Amino acid sequence: MMNFLRSEVLDVNGNAYEAKYYQNVGHNGEINYSVEVSIDGDDRIILDDMVLERLEWRLRKILYYAVFSRKLAKTLTPPLPSGERAYTEPCHPELVSGSFSGIGMRG
Repeated sequence: MMNFLRSEVLDVNGNAYEAKYYQNVGHNGEINYSVEVSIDGDDRIILDDMVLERLEWRLRKILYYAVFSRKLAKTLTPPLPSGERAYTEPCHPELVSGSFSGIGMRG
């Protein structure tokens, strides 16, 4: 079950971003934490950790770079003509087919 804990506003280069923290309780009673930050419209960052203080620290480290990379991508990527959608192929087609057995994967 997911329980809302709190929200806070973080400042990145003069822009305010709202972070919403949640506590997740698993079926076996295990507790972990999540935070969701809305960057722009439908663009969100979601991080998970087993320790709330470490999650807060990770968010502060990652948020600056996430915002910076998105702004950089907007300046380097030419806009698509009106009505067109970008098409990209998966970086690793084996992930789509389900035949990947990489490091840390069991099976």
